[in-house]
Amino acid sequence: MFWQAVKRLNEYHAGATEKVLRTAGALTAKQFTAVVVPGQPALRDTLGHSCHAQIIHLSWWDGSMSGEESRRREFPVGNYPDVGAVRAMWQGVWRGTQTYLETLQCDADLERVHTRTRRDGQVQQALLYRGRGVRLGSKLRSTLASQMRLK
Repeated sequence: MFWQAVKRLNEYHAGATEKVLRTAGALTAKQFTAVVVPGQPALRDTLGHSCHAQIIHLSWWDGSMSGEESRRREFPVGNYPDVGAVRAMWQGVWRGTQTYLETLQCDADLERVHTRTRRDGQVQQALLYRGRGVRLGSKLRSTLASQMRLK
């Protein structure tokens, strides 16, 4: 039954991200790309990071890339100058996530082991799905919400 909870949690994650994007849509381009809290990234950068993390995790989950390949990918924030560009990226990520989630039929589908070699040479193994993408998304949405309140 855990696989069903994973699906529901990802659906919540998508809905919450859409709500943040709708709220961010009311900001000016300058507000969206400005640093609000010293030492913290701009709203655009935080949203972009959330999407990029989901892309990286999704490529592990669906097997389209190894952990090493997906971690080497780069996503320059300059490629996403406004909320519309970030929204388009998120919608593509969410479609891919939905496609992956549709393959889940039992808990065993979540038990694939992921092996990767860290930059320091250590080999790390972990269950492929640990909910990390959703947890990171929740943390980043909290950051975004507090920054938008400060605007």
